Amino acid sequence: MQTPVLDGKIFSIYELNSWVKDLIEAGFPSFIWVCGEIQDLRQPKAKKHVYFNLVEKDPFNSDIKAQASAIIFENNKNKIFSQLSKISPGFELKEDIEVKLLCKVSLSVRYGLYSLQVYDIDPSYTLGKIAQNRQKIIQSLTQGGFLEKNKSRSFSLVPLNIALITAFGSAAYHDFLSEIKNSGFSFKIYTYDSHMQGAKVEKDILSALDIIDSLNPEDLDLVVITRGGGSTADLSCFDNEIIAKRVANCKMPVFTALGHEINTTILDLVAHSSFKTPTKVAQFLVERIGSFSQNLDTIHEDILFLTKKILDDNNHRLEMNSALVSNSVLDFFSYHKQLLAGFSGILEERYTAIISNQRKTLNNFSKDISLLVKSFVRSKTDQLNHFSQSLDLVDPKKVLKRGFSITLFSGKAVFSSKSLKKDDELKTILYNGCINSKVI
Repeated sequence: MQTPVLDGKIFSIYELNSWVKDLIEAGFPSFIWVCGEIQDLRQPKAKKHVYFNLVEKDPFNSDIKAQASAIIFENNKNKIFSQLSKISPGFELKEDIEVKLLCKVSLSVRYGLYSLQVYDIDPSYTLGKIAQNRQKIIQSLTQGGFLEKNKSRSFSLVPLNIALITAFGSAAYHDFLSEIKNSGFSFKIYTYDSHMQGAKVEKDILSALDIIDSLNPEDLDLVVITRGGGSTADLSCFDNEIIAKRVANCKMPVFTALGHEINTTILDLVAHSSFKTPTKVAQFLVERIGSFSQNLDTIHEDILFLTKKILDDNNHRLEMNSALVSNSVLDFFSYHKQLLAGFSGILEERYTAIISNQRKTLNNFSKDISLLVKSFVRSKTDQLNHFSQSLDLVDPKKVLKRGFSITLFSGKAVFSSKSLKKDDELKTILYNGCINSKVI
């Protein structure tokens, strides 16, 4: 089959792109409304135009189904930004918001790419989508029980240890710390530097909360997330479901003070408590400590008053009891003195009778003992006389007198001849004199 060729004409790239451009503009001769989500928003400083992609996402997985390049030329920019201000003062175009734009479809002949040239915006559509998305997040948080989770966290009566999440050097940073320093109380502030506007807010706050939850719960009393106010668009980053769930699950009570007098963010809804400004939340903490201090002073005064009253009452009671005891003691001693006097007479009579009886008994014992002693002395005297006679019988001199003798060898008595040998010199003691001899 032969492939048909248009008039056999050969196109240059420029001719082809110009023809396609004419076809597109012929197919879309008038303005059209296009809905999509803004991505890759760019406004280079060298150029006065605004560039971005308009995308459509899959409702089930958020994958991008289709996208188209869009541009807002300088001559239309002020008009569109003026329309955006109808949503909220200071509201600007930013990524991830859905918009409804009045566009012309065109194609760049030079690059061969088609784009949407934006001429106007429907702010009510964007406002509705923001509200719709916000309501969807709130419903999800409600169903998951996240709105009350952090509110159930208890915090100290004296919250002196505070984790502060804010942008270092910002007005919120200085306002909060100034109020704390001027209080004169010994607060301990742990500060975490975080973006409070833009795409980095989510990452910074989540990182700070991870660090806080890793600390010892006894080292912290609560967390404060604060910034110094801004437009609705600036605060929209705090309508973030991921941040909201993380705050709800934080181990510490989380206070918010996002500096907006009118709108309440989703982060405010899940926080333990929310305040309008950094100064307000600092004042709350200072007043809580001050109130606790005043209560302590009041309790101290009450304790002193009650102690004095109790001491006075007890002193009065003691004086009364002392008088009662004194009278009772006098009565007691008077009564028992009379009893003792009566007992004294009775005891004296009894002791006199006892002593008389014991004296008679002792006299009898004395006589008996005298007889016993005499009998004992007589018996012992007889024994001594007997022993004396026995000793006289065995007296060596008297034995020698009867004709006996004692033979000694080397100064010792000889009892057997077997203990002697020839030529041993002996000494024999007689009643009168002694004899020296030698063994033959």
